[in-house]
This record gives sequence, C-alpha cells and structure tokens, in this order.
Amino acid sequence: MGFGPVFPVSSLHGKGVGDLLDHVCGMLRRVEKLVAATIDKEGCLRIAIVGRPNSGKSSLLNRLVKKERMIVSAAPGTTRDSIDTEIIHDGTPIVLIDTAGLRKKSRVDDDVEYYCNIRALESVKRSDLCLLMVDAADGIQEQDLRIVKHIQSNHKGFILCWNKWDLVEKDHMTFDHLVAQTRKTYRELRHVPMVSISALTGQRASHVLDLAVDVYKRMTTQVPLEGLREKVKEWTMLHPHPVTANEALRILSCDQFVARYPVFRFFAKNAKNARSRTSGILKTRFTKITGSTGARWSSSSIIRETLISKGSEVTLKRRKQTWTSLFWVLEAGQ
Repeated sequence: MGFGPVFPVSSLHGKGVGDLLDHVCGMLRRVEKLVAATIDKEGCLRIAIVGRPNSGKSSLLNRLVKKERMIVSAAPGTTRDSIDTEIIHDGTPIVLIDTAGLRKKSRVDDDVEYYCNIRALESVKRSDLCLLMVDAADGIQEQDLRIVKHIQSNHKGFILCWNKWDLVEKDHMTFDHLVAQTRKTYRELRHVPMVSISALTGQRASHVLDLAVDVYKRMTTQVPLEGLREKVKEWTMLHPHPVTANEALRILSCDQFVARYPVFRFFAKNAKNARSRTSGILKTRFTKITGSTGARWSSSSIIRETLISKGSEVTLKRRKQTWTSLFWVLEAGQ
C-alpha cells in the first residue's frame, strides 16, 4: 500500500520498540545530511519566480538553466510544486525557485491547487528576491497586485518581468511608455525595476539575472555611517518637521541594521508625533540612496530606553518611572 517499512510493536511490553528506534535514528541521520546541504546553500542568492498561471515562469527557468528542467504547457496549472534549481551566473551561486501559478482564492477549485498556492507563497518567504512574471499582452491584473503585496510584506525586493514581449506590437518607445504608465497608475510599483523579456525566444533572459544580482547588492549594501548621519541632518534642515500642538519630532542620530533588506533606525525625541510628511521625505531620499529594489518603505516605532542627548553625542540610559523616547524605524519591504 506504499506505507514503507512496517514495525510490529507492543508499547505495553516494549516488544519491537528497539528496531523501530534504530530505524528512526537512521532516518534522522539522513535528515541531518539534508539539513547540512541546505545550510551550505544559504550563501546562495535565492530567486523565486512567481506570477499568475501561464505567465511563463517555467519557460523562463528552462531558458536560464539552458535545458528543459521543467515541463512547459499552454494549459495553466502545469507546475504543481516549488522546485529548486542551482546555477552559477558570472561566479555567483544562484538557486532558482520555480513556483505554481497563483490564482485568486475564490477560483481555487481543488485541494491540490490550494496546497500548491501555499507552497508558492512559502517559496517567497524563503527567497532573497522575486521575479514577478506578467503577461505583457494582459497587463497588470488584480491578482498581480496581491502577489506584489505579499512580496513586499515579506521584505523582499523584486523585479517585474514583462514576458511574451515578442507578441507585442511595439516601436522603440513602447517599453518606456509602458513603464511610465505603470508607475503612474500603481503606487506600489513606482520604484520597481522592470525589464521586457521573452522566455520563449530568450530575448533579454540573461539580463534578468544581471539585474537580480545588482538589486540584491543594493538591498544588502551598508551605507557609511558618518555620511548617512550628515545626509539625514541635511534633509531635516531642508525639510523641518511641521509645527504641532505637541512637541515636534527631533531626530538626534541614526544608524543601519545589518539585514537582507534596508532597515534604518532613528534616535529621536517625541517619535510618537512624527508626521507622515517627514517619513515620506525620508523614504524618498533613502530610495535614492539604496536604488530601485522593489521593496516598499514603511516606518514603525519601537519602545526602548530613555534617550539622552549630550551635545553632539547620543547615549542610551535606563531610568525608572521617567519619560520614554522611541526608536523610530524605517524599513523597506512593508
């Protein structure tokens, strides 16, 4: 019946338990080897290829690995599971993750497709970067925007790939007009890198990996601390926080977390009173520093210790029953 080895045991008398444990220990050793192999791959750039059904995800993967790794069919829903494929691109180890097409939940008919969607969404979480495949003939659909929201909520940068570009009637300005119109219409796509490709003919397919490596480098780049603080000081002087009934926000210093996406922390007084205008200005400025990565900026406040300012130095000191300042965190991906 496909159950594998069967072990007759008696839990009351302990009969057969030893053989069962020996088999379990053998399986655990095999799992440890698989986990070790997975850990060795953590230094690789993981790229998830996502999109609606029949958008050309498997065709792009086959083109990038230069062999028929995945089954390709005109019928949507051919890919049922997420499959990892390792390649080396210009000396950079990359793991490409092909995923099942994501459809709207109300259109998912059976349990198999439901779990395929779950695996595809999990693949986004374990990736470093996503390639969102969009059919150039169909344009951006509502489901594409749902996928974008999921990518950004998991702090992932992504590249929008306009696939099937060979089927579009075009001239030398068609792509520029499409990019401009897309960024004007969809706010969440304003800073997303875009490329027109044809997975079938291979047009600009290799350029996708060059762009992906460049975007990931920008996402993980650490901005020099001294230059960063000088820039923030300059920005706050040019655009001071608006006058409020309460005490206005005053940024004292800032730094950057080490992460797989840009996260900047501001040491500020009265961070609760921060207006959206100030955070919006900083988001725009930081986007110019880090470049277009597809990650959307957000700000949040995290309660920590009392913040004391002494001249040009900023130190942290714990105090009981006194006012508490906030760390103001600006991060990409949400």
